[in-house]
Amino acid sequence: MTEIYKPKSRIAVASSFEGIVNDGAPECALVSFNAYHEQSPNSFFKGKLDSTAFNHKYKLSIPVKSLIALRPMVEIAEDYRTVLDLILNYDGLVDVFVRTGDTETYKQLREKFDEIKRNTISERDAFGKGKESLFYKEREALKQANYVGWLNTQEPYEDTLPQFRLLVETQVWDSDKPVSGFYPRFATSKDEKSTQELCNFYVTVAKLDPTDVGGGRCLIPPNGIIGMETVPSRNKVDQLKVISDRLELPRGHVWRLNDRYDPKQQEELHKAGFVYQFFLPGYATPSEIETAKTDGLVRTLDRKNFASQLAEYAREWKF
Repeated sequence: MTEIYKPKSRIAVASSFEGIVNDGAPECALVSFNAYHEQSPNSFFKGKLDSTAFNHKYKLSIPVKSLIALRPMVEIAEDYRTVLDLILNYDGLVDVFVRTGDTETYKQLREKFDEIKRNTISERDAFGKGKESLFYKEREALKQANYVGWLNTQEPYEDTLPQFRLLVETQVWDSDKPVSGFYPRFATSKDEKSTQELCNFYVTVAKLDPTDVGGGRCLIPPNGIIGMETVPSRNKVDQLKVISDRLELPRGHVWRLNDRYDPKQQEELHKAGFVYQFFLPGYATPSEIETAKTDGLVRTLDRKNFASQLAEYAREWKF
């Protein structure tokens, strides 16, 4: 295995889960269309968890491809409702963006997104705010109807897993006490329970190694996922504070790894003392990636080499 620089102190890598470890966009699409169908029965079709239909017909349908293309707009479940409003009401603009990735078209859609968001607060809340919303009830119903089928709508990214394993290899322990190295942790807008269940499932179907999940020195350790049970607001500053507290680390030793370019979030994190921030493009548009490269608060990384890049930053900054 490739060796990288081992920090002399402990560094928590507070990573997003979706877009970096897990590709859950198709599952979110299925849940979103079905939940939206409850609010507007004559709008989109309602999908089922037949694995053949999902992977060959449903997953490749134009509405699903459109939602996945507009995934960069989504931060919380309520946003899926607004994206579906876009797809339903501005199908021409959406079609252009899906086919071309045009920056100006995306800006127009973003303006429409913000306008719809302001005018549909109650609909958004009913759709995705809290466990009793349509989105989370639909997800639970799909799990109850066909749990394995639901899990199979997602898969981990093969390019990033080896990089996290490299980070774990830098860890030095004294008995059961971590002394130095990188410690991956995951700040997610999803719930912790289903995220952990998904990781456990990936082990059973050999998409994750058994050593990746569950132990102290592993990629996804106990209490390594910070989701809506711990921080109901899903605020990233609060989630990183939890990571800082649990590992008893100063905030400067908690490095944020985000698959999205989010200047507002970056500024909030910086003000809270989480000054080391990194962008690992996942659910992001080409224009966001280019803009991120000029932003002084964030450093853009390569998905296939980010472990060594983080290690070199640690060396440069004398961690």
